[in-house]
Amino acid sequence: MKFQNQSLICAVTTALLLLSTTTPEVTAQKSWCGKPYVPKKQARDLIPERSPYPQHPFFNVKRASNATDVSGSSGTIILPPQKDPIPSVPDLAKGYAAMARYQPYLDSDSKGSIVVNVVNPNGPISVQIANEDGSELFPKTSINIKDMAVEVPFSISNLKPKLTAYNLKVSIFSGTGNSPASQITVKLYRLPSGPKTVKLDRLYGGIITATGDTIFPTGPYVDFGWLGGGAGVAANLKTLKDLGYNVINPDPTYTDLSVVDQMFQAADKLGGIYIQLSFRYSFTDTQKVVSQVNQFKKYNSLLTWYTADEPDGEQWTDSSAELTAYNAIKTADPYHPVALVLNCEHTAAFYADTTDILSTDVYPIGVDVSHCTETNDVCGCDNCLGSATLDIPKRTGVFMKDLTLIGRQAMNQWMVLQAFSDPPTWWSKMPTEQEYRVMSYISIIYGYKSIMYWKYPFTPNDSLKAQITKLASETTALIPYILQSQQLPSSHLTNDNKNIYSGAWLSTDGKSLLLLVVNGDAKNKVSFKVAVKDLQSSGSMQGNGTTDSGGKSTVTMQNGAVSGNLNAYEVGVYTFGNLPAKITSSLNGGSGSGSDDGSNSSTDPSASASEAKTPSSASPLVSHSLALYLVSILGILASLS
Repeated sequence: MKFQNQSLICAVTTALLLLSTTTPEVTAQKSWCGKPYVPKKQARDLIPERSPYPQHPFFNVKRASNATDVSGSSGTIILPPQKDPIPSVPDLAKGYAAMARYQPYLDSDSKGSIVVNVVNPNGPISVQIANEDGSELFPKTSINIKDMAVEVPFSISNLKPKLTAYNLKVSIFSGTGNSPASQITVKLYRLPSGPKTVKLDRLYGGIITATGDTIFPTGPYVDFGWLGGGAGVAANLKTLKDLGYNVINPDPTYTDLSVVDQMFQAADKLGGIYIQLSFRYSFTDTQKVVSQVNQFKKYNSLLTWYTADEPDGEQWTDSSAELTAYNAIKTADPYHPVALVLNCEHTAAFYADTTDILSTDVYPIGVDVSHCTETNDVCGCDNCLGSATLDIPKRTGVFMKDLTLIGRQAMNQWMVLQAFSDPPTWWSKMPTEQEYRVMSYISIIYGYKSIMYWKYPFTPNDSLKAQITKLASETTALIPYILQSQQLPSSHLTNDNKNIYSGAWLSTDGKSLLLLVVNGDAKNKVSFKVAVKDLQSSGSMQGNGTTDSGGKSTVTMQNGAVSGNLNAYEVGVYTFGNLPAKITSSLNGGSGSGSDDGSNSSTDPSASASEAKTPSSASPLVSHSLALYLVSILGILASLS
């Protein structure tokens, strides 16, 4: 990283020395993700086309060393000081984490549970749970934990239903120690039954609607003007449902709340399509937010409240406004989850307390990242490489590392994908249908339990629309695995090809397995061999395989290994039944994690490079990221020579 920054400084310095000195001097006032920048249009207006380096117009930009330093050679755009673009996240969890499995529980639930994660466990642990008044809910009990999250069930019948959360005290003991290695406050809701209720599952990552359905939310942010216009709300909702979408985020402003009411009424009547209602432009007006929460919380089709859209862009790590909105909403309606979406790579830990569902949007297609670094400038995708395959793992790796430090790795996480272009700003092209497809499957492999996209109806490519509809059907078929069973950690998988991404899910009864394989090579057909270590002595088993080009076929797993070929950016889906019972012997004694949640992630760059590219296989991400950053730097330097 030091070499990278020095190289870029040299490049910028060289450019500044060679540029024309006729450009007016301007002090920029904008910052995004903690980085000072000049809006693209403003930079183009300020920098003459006769600049010798038009392909790198931002080489005319330099940072001020402090807020009052606006000096600089003529022709330079002066940027304000950066806002700590790589903030420090304290290790609050010390390797231990616990969260309530379901949010909320109701008074009809007599049993509850917590999800416990331990980073690099070196033996059994003991868990004890007490109520906030000190009364014991679960006695100190030894728990077998290896490399997956463990569910610890206990009775909640003595927790009187109320509209606020209980702050349970969870003590975790390491080995035979008498003093707890960690004491964690766990919020657990046990609410009075009656109102419409949407539950989150933090073991498998799913969401259960008010009608009792477990869904993988798939759908677009929708222009509200379109939704309420044309053929009318009911007909437009049916159009969206017919496209395979089961959730939408109607993008404000809501100029007529009666149309919002009509939308919910139509969605309730239609069934199977749910609403994420957005307060993105009004979340700081808590009186207005609470009024709308009380007005619309009665509908079956309400899935989540949505407070803010990319607040970390301008606010950076200051999440105080979001926390105020979150608390106001939970007071008015503790029966529905709150969601928001983040745009920056280093902010997850700072917003974890302000939301129940943490989303991120990664828009890497058609961006020029040559002038951006981790500390300077904006390219439309924070700290991205401009890759359909590398940027989602890179963003996820930072998110999970930071969430693990604060003990929130079991948070429900959703992905928002790019399905647009916007050449006047950052995105010169939209994703191809195959780019969108691999981004979707890589998102699933990396633990995201919903895929939404920006924005309907402004996706002009019919083939991309068709691909999104196809994916909606495919993800629904995967629900019995990805939302109702365990995902094996990366340490359980190996593969022999650096371009392969893979993930495996073991069914709850331990008898069947789902294996997803993605070829991340955009140009070449590749051969792969992905092996599940738990099945390395299982002999030969037959399963079903589906690939984009080959359709359905019978596949063979030999001692846990599946071999095959995938074309460029192709996806393979493989399922196997009748697994030997001994597969469970290498896993935890209790229920396991429904996603590789980062608690067991190897962040050691020296980890084996043969491990499959899965959420916790950090070393391939590190090497790819560094290599591409260096390539970018060398390209910049070459352009100056």
